[in-house]
Amino acid sequence: MGLQQIYDESLKPSGVAGRTEKTELAISGMGCTGCVAKIEKSLKRQPGVIHAQVNFASEIATVEYDSDTITREKLVQTIETLGYRIREGRLGDPVADEQQAREVAFQKLRDKFLFGLSLVVPLFILVHWQNLGFDNLLLSKQNNVLLQFIIQTPIQFWVGWQFYRGAWSALKNKTSDMNTLIAVGTSAAYLYSVLVTFFPELFSAEGLVPEVYFDTAGVIVVLILLGRLLEARAKGQTSEAIKKLIGLQAKTARVFRSGLELNVPIDDVVVGDVVIVRPGEKI
Repeated sequence: MGLQQIYDESLKPSGVAGRTEKTELAISGMGCTGCVAKIEKSLKRQPGVIHAQVNFASEIATVEYDSDTITREKLVQTIETLGYRIREGRLGDPVADEQQAREVAFQKLRDKFLFGLSLVVPLFILVHWQNLGFDNLLLSKQNNVLLQFIIQTPIQFWVGWQFYRGAWSALKNKTSDMNTLIAVGTSAAYLYSVLVTFFPELFSAEGLVPEVYFDTAGVIVVLILLGRLLEARAKGQTSEAIKKLIGLQAKTARVFRSGLELNVPIDDVVVGDVVIVRPGEKI
């Protein structure tokens, strides 16, 4: 029996039968620390789960569970039901798998941000058309508003689609998160502006002219996406630093067995071994 197995057995609460196992699940889609609490709470409610901890920075969930009561596949299903995704390795190397997954996610965020930014700039020009000195004869107000609608629509529903997806997943689980706030706020501005664009008479009263807020919805989506992009970059840098620290740990141990000094892998060290650590060596 190895040290890890003995440790797992010692952590097992009384009344828990079966064999304790530990697994790590790489999660995609977490937007805030509230997501961490939601995932941990959902995992801990599952029968057979002994301990569950989610690291927001590394996007890794570490779960200890009774394999006779619950399977790893059930843990994955529990997380995915909440609207998050599990990154499964494809390259055979966990480090390479995670690095590739982060690069793909970062590139997708970057492409969406750049596309959104390229549309927000002309959107702002249209909003401040008169202030820039352009005459309404060049572009009537109605056509100006229609152009704003055309430009904002892909920002709202393509660039910002991940917020709607996250909000829908939260709604299905009778909860809310940051995605809900973003989706509701930007949708209110967008839908109101659509009504003003095509049915202005619904809002006209006492000579007041209703205004559209396509630029507000667009800027919110793009700025929050920029925040997600910077967050993804920071997480990648943090993950790389952690990997370098892990790489510094000892891979083998020198043990004294049957009168001989032997170099064995760390996992082969068992209770009762005398471990020899020489000056300057890693412990």
